Amino acid sequence: MITRKEQKEGRNRAADMIREAGIYITDKEADSIEVVDFGLSQLEREGLQVVTLVQTERISVKVLALIPNQTEPEHWHPPGRRRSRQGGDHPRRRRLHVFLCPG
Repeated sequence: MITRKEQKEGRNRAADMIREAGIYITDKEADSIEVVDFGLSQLEREGLQVVTLVQTERISVKVLALIPNQTEPEHWHPPGRRRSRQGGDHPRRRRLHVFLCPG
């Protein structure tokens, strides 16, 4: 589990990366960036920062940001659980993920 300080630093770092990539996000969107360590407590090495830009019944648009030297661990989403939180399991729901990984 990461500390609140690590979460805030991860959120700020991701917001800076997203903005530097030319993607406009509001301060409210920046504050809503999810910082995920997958329970591994090694955010600098394994984790992910996610901001949701659009969320409807039929579409979800997210920007996934990885900080330098960070990898996203292999993981699974249990069927139905995550989708129900996102507004239902619509058969034609589409997702667009934009990945940012600095060179």
